[in-house]
Amino acid sequence: HSGLTLQKDGQWGGEDAELARKVRGIDLIISGHTHTMLDKPLIINGVPVVQTGEYGKNIGKVIFGFSGSGIRFLSYELIPVDDRIHGKSQIDSLINLRKTLLTEKVLSGFGMQYGKPVFETDYLIDIDQQGNLDESNLGPLVADAIYYYINRHNSMGCDLAMVSAGVIRDKIVPGVQTPADIFRIMPLGSGKDDVPGYPFSRLYVTGRELKNILEILLVAHKSNSDYYCFYSGMRAEVNPDKGLLRKVKKIDIIKADGQIINVDFSKKNKTLYSIAANSYMLEFIGIIRKKSFGLINVIPKNSEGKRVTDMSTALIDMDEAKPGLQEGKEWLALIEYLQSLKDGNENGIPGPDKKYVVPLKAVVPVK
Repeated sequence: HSGLTLQKDGQWGGEDAELARKVRGIDLIISGHTHTMLDKPLIINGVPVVQTGEYGKNIGKVIFGFSGSGIRFLSYELIPVDDRIHGKSQIDSLINLRKTLLTEKVLSGFGMQYGKPVFETDYLIDIDQQGNLDESNLGPLVADAIYYYINRHNSMGCDLAMVSAGVIRDKIVPGVQTPADIFRIMPLGSGKDDVPGYPFSRLYVTGRELKNILEILLVAHKSNSDYYCFYSGMRAEVNPDKGLLRKVKKIDIIKADGQIINVDFSKKNKTLYSIAANSYMLEFIGIIRKKSFGLINVIPKNSEGKRVTDMSTALIDMDEAKPGLQEGKEWLALIEYLQSLKDGNENGIPGPDKKYVVPLKAVVPVK
């Protein structure tokens, strides 16, 4: 987990930058992990550092010169991987075979095909991990999709759904989207079935605990943007100028029918509120005491108020009519939600929907 990060002062940081500054004898650092696209090499302490971006969208070409006096860096070129680069027929055949297998083994069970359109948009739906996450329109869309999906498929549903910026891996560009395009947005993890993706879990907390969770998350993302969270089914008012554990002023639970329930933060309020997210993300609730150095203790509970010690018991069954537990996945939730949107062009493909051009914020700053 090395990489490069452009800091607020305009200087480059990250482990690869530190490596170049502190270790002698390095001729080249080929960086990665941070999705940083460099069209020119960074020269740090005389060491060229290069990185091509993310997801194989570019390849890098570096040329060195060798002579009796040693090795000399000559040039670096960033080459986009697009249709100008012709694929080998053998590789194309293997890719097409995998597409067919994906349809047969995974997608057909959900009524989908690899290349069949599921949604279209005429504007960019994006998340900028290095920019202002408050302005993201993709994060709120994903959170809404999770909320919609769980409340549609599970009888107990959830009061609020959440997703962290760190698990959102791609954007929705203008045009027609296929299952493959949507999967790339939420591709991480696996469960106990044969469908890729983290399953959904649900935990219950008191109003006071919910406030404390938000307080911690409001601080955590300052050190790592991956921890920035988007919410659906909830609206919170926060004062960013207040100190630690004093920022959250008000939380409302907003039901699907529009009903608004104000959350009481007092210790006497024992009402439980359900939080849904992918299983990996929701595990953090059980370690908040450790992460907050003992300042906050949140006890993850089930619907009966009993402490959850085994997170597998918190998994959500997305088809209660079938035997066993049927896992839900974030990418499936996103596709199903997008397909529920209005077909604005009346061409048989849902979308575009202007709701997310400027989405409503779940966390609103107040004074």
